[in-house]
Amino acid sequence: MTDAAIAHQDMNHTPVSYSAMKKFREGGIHNYYRYKERELDEVTSDSLDLGTLIDEKLLNEAKFNDKFVIQTSSAPSSSNQIKFCEHVLNAADVTDDVLMEAYRISYANPPKTDKTLLKKAKGVYEANEAYIEEAPNLVGKKTYSEDGSFALNQIKMNIMGHKKLGPIFDAIDGNSYDGIEVMTHIKLEGMMHGLPIRGELDLAIINHTRKTVSVQDLKSTYVHLPNFKYQVKSNYYVMQQVIYEQLALQNIVPEGYELLNPKFIAVKTSGSYDVASISIPSIWMEQEKTQLKKDFELLSWHYASRKFKYDREYYEGDGTIELEFLLEDLDKWKASVEH
Repeated sequence: MTDAAIAHQDMNHTPVSYSAMKKFREGGIHNYYRYKERELDEVTSDSLDLGTLIDEKLLNEAKFNDKFVIQTSSAPSSSNQIKFCEHVLNAADVTDDVLMEAYRISYANPPKTDKTLLKKAKGVYEANEAYIEEAPNLVGKKTYSEDGSFALNQIKMNIMGHKKLGPIFDAIDGNSYDGIEVMTHIKLEGMMHGLPIRGELDLAIINHTRKTVSVQDLKSTYVHLPNFKYQVKSNYYVMQQVIYEQLALQNIVPEGYELLNPKFIAVKTSGSYDVASISIPSIWMEQEKTQLKKDFELLSWHYASRKFKYDREYYEGDGTIELEFLLEDLDKWKASVEH
C-alpha cells in the first residue's frame, strides 16, 4: 500500500469517486478536501427531478413501482391544513366531532359556536378531501406528478422504438436474448493510480457470444441532443467514464473479454423527449486518461504529505500564490484599456 493510500485510509475518507474528482477539477485540492470532510455537501432536494425518475424507471421498473407512486391530488396548501389533514387521517372515522376537533387544534381562535366551527371544518375537509382519500396509498413511497408520468411514458416509448436502444431495454425488462447478460445499477470499488475508487455503473451489457462488455451511462439533458457534447465537457462526463472503465475492468469484465468504448444514452427531458445512443470519441477517452493520471498523482502527493489547504506549488515553492486572469476578467481589462 502506498503512503498516499495509507493516509487516505487513516483519514477515513471514502474511495475517490467521480463526484469528488469533479470537486477537484472545479475548485482544486482544498475544494476536494472539504468535500471529503463533509464540509461541502452534494446539492439535494426533497422533490424528485425528472432525471431521477428516468434513471429509476428505465433501469429497474419493478423497483420503481415499489418506490414511487403518482400523486393525483393536490397537497394541503398551508401548515394549518397539513395539521388538519393529519388529525383526520389518524381518526378511525370521519365524523363531525373529528372535523371540529381537527379544526380546533389546527387553527388559532376557532369559532366558539359548534355550528360555525363545523361549517369551517367541513370547508377545509372538502378542499382537501381528494388528498385525504389518496394519502394512505402514498405512505412509504415517493410521489411524482401526472405530468411526470406522461413524460416517462413518452420517453419509454421512444426508447423501445429506437433501433439500438430498444433491444437493450427490452432485455432490461426481462426478455432474454441468447448470450446476452444485462446488469443495472452496479456498485463497484477498485484501485486507480494507487488510490481506492468507487462508482455506480448505470448499465453493463455482456455479450458472451462475441466476448465483449459494453458500459453505458444514462444521462438526462435539456439540450438538443447534438449539443449534448457541451454538457459532456462542462460536467466532466468523460472523466466519469474513465473511472467507470477501470472499475469495470477490475470487477465485471471476464478474462478474455474486450471492454468496448463506453457510450451515453441521452434522454431529452422536454419537447418530444427524444433519445439517442451517443459514442464517446476515443481521443476524448485517451486525453482524459492522461489528465486523470496527472490528477491522481497530484492527489497522491497531497495525501502522502497530508497537506490540503493549498496547491502543491505553494508548499514546494516559496509560498507565493499567483492569481490567473479569468477569461471574463481579461475581456473587461482589455475593454478598459481600449477605452
